[in-house]
Amino acid sequence: MKLDNPFEFGTALRFGALLAVVMWLTKVLQGWIGAAGIYLTAAVSGITDVDAITLSLSRLADNPAMLQVATLGVVIAAVVNTLVKWLMTVAIAGGAMARYVGVGFALILLAGMMGWMPGFLLA
Repeated sequence: MKLDNPFEFGTALRFGALLAVVMWLTKVLQGWIGAAGIYLTAAVSGITDVDAITLSLSRLADNPAMLQVATLGVVIAAVVNTLVKWLMTVAIAGGAMARYVGVGFALILLAGMMGWMPGFLLA
């Protein structure tokens, strides 16, 4: 497997392009269908990466009225990203490895949801 240097110009340019597309899509869908657009963008973005959507939604968190929406968007992206990684494990390794990784990911998701829910319920 060939690994790329993340500091190479091409890699940085691709990430910048991805970030620009995610930020644009977040704004367009937010204007079109409100919070559901943000959640949809977060879910789609989470398939490949959570960095771009996290950066995009951090800009929304400046507005106290949007903090809850931004937080849930990041949670959705992280959950989708974790599920995609587990599905890749199932497809590539299968069997016992998929079970071990599945248990680990389930615990990670449970801990994340437990950390998120109290703040969400109190807001």
